Formats: sequence, structure tokens, C-alpha cells
Amino acid sequence: MTFEQQRRLLLLLRPYADQGSYLSDALQLRGLKSFRVWDEFQSSFCQANEIADYALSFVAQAKIRISSPDGLPLDERERELLRADPCANRRRTLQRHHSSVVNERRALMHKSFLRLRAEELQILEGGGDHTAKLKPYAEVFRLHMIEMFGPLGFSLDEFRSDITFPVVSKRLTEKWDICWSSESERTLLDAPQESRGDLARMAQLDLRCYLRAQGSRGFAYIPIGFSALDVVPVRLEFLVSGFAWAYRLIGRVEELRLVIAAHAELYRLVGTAIERTLADGLFRL
Repeated sequence: MTFEQQRRLLLLLRPYADQGSYLSDALQLRGLKSFRVWDEFQSSFCQANEIADYALSFVAQAKIRISSPDGLPLDERERELLRADPCANRRRTLQRHHSSVVNERRALMHKSFLRLRAEELQILEGGGDHTAKLKPYAEVFRLHMIEMFGPLGFSLDEFRSDITFPVVSKRLTEKWDICWSSESERTLLDAPQESRGDLARMAQLDLRCYLRAQGSRGFAYIPIGFSALDVVPVRLEFLVSGFAWAYRLIGRVEELRLVIAAHAELYRLVGTAIERTLADGLFRL
């Protein structure tokens, strides 16, 4: 699939960015709340008359991010929209001239995040394999991916997986599958060390949803400069403000299940509609 074909396909996903508020509320009803602190941090730099502009700016940015093929440069209009967030611009200005103000608010955000993350972990505490943390990190990842995405129709993809790169997938069309995995096999080589509440020391795990041509395998990473690719990124994490930031942070192995569960819950809310849209778009290419 060429970059132009990717763009035409992914443009079909832009309307889903308008559901961000609904998705945020639905996630919170399921006990997922730590992502809220990023939005609260960002909006704290807004003036009263800018709150509405901030919300519109986020939706515009989400539409750009979900519809931009990897490796394809943004046009000038898109770059301008990404720069249009008045609150983020004020935060950057304060960081340059009054960094203590920003640092104090960031510290409060981190404190709130850790409190909400602890509450999220309590909700999930009753399920899962309690011996999983004794297994190799990639094996723990594999077990939780099957646990969380299995009910959504995904299964372990033996063809695309290896010992350090588990992939779950499901058939989308005759030629394409939809897959979930870590971004790279290197991510799962070493388990995260206990961060003791220090967000700067937390491990980062980027879960990726993507289309993959049947018969292709390897990493989900998409190299810049290729004119035709057998993988298409589906950036659902950008539909909800703060989701991509919150659910990539892991302070200890036990949090891996939570991060995977959060992505699975987001997919449960919007995945069926996304699959239908993508399948129709692929048929029309």
C-alpha cells in the first residue's frame, strides 16, 4: 500500500476523533482515570476564554494524528493546527521564563497520577495470573495480551510472533489482518525496575494497533522513505486526551496488565466500528 493509499484509508478514521469526550467518560466509568491528569495539567495553563479553543484544538490534533501515515510529512496546515493549542503555547512560554511554575504543576500532576494509578491497580487486583510476574517479561506480556484481547476476537499470531515479540491478531479482510503488539521486540527484553513513584524512572511500553498484510511479519516499526508498505498504523490512543501519555508508563511488572487492559478497553469501545470502516475502505482502494 502506498503512502497516498494509506492517507486515503486513514482519513476515514477522522470522524472518530469527535467521540473523544464520550470515550473519556466511558473509560472513567470502567475505573480508568489516570489519563485525566494530563488534560487537567494542560488546561491549567488556559485562560477562562480559551477552554473551548483548547478542546477544539485537541480534536483537530487527534484527527491529524489518526490520519497521518508514518513517514509522511505533515503539510503546513496540519503543522499549524498542531501549534494552535493556546494552553500548550502558554505552558511552553512559562517553561522558558518561569519554569518553577510549570515544574510545580507538573509535580502535582505526577502526584495525582500515582494516586489514580494505585486506584486503577486495585480494580484489576482480583483477576489475572498471580504467578505471571515470575515469568520472563515477554511471556507476561503474551499472557496478558491473550487475556485482554482474546474476548475481542484476537488470538496469538504464531506466524508474526517470536519469543520477545508476541503479536495478537484477527482477520479483517482477505488480504489484511488487524494486529496489536509492542512497537519493537527490544521493549520486552528486560522487565521494568521498581520506580518507587518516580515517573521519570518509569519504563515506557508503546502498544501499537496496526493493519498488516497477510503473509508479512516482523516489527511494527515503519521505516521512513518507503513508498509502499505492508503495515498501516491505527493510532487509537490519540482519540482520548492523555491516554497515550498515561498508558505507556509502567512502574513495575504488575502494571503491565493494567496498561494492556486500558488499550483493550478503548478498543472494546470503538474497535468494531473502526474495523468496519477500515474493511470498507480497503475494499474501495
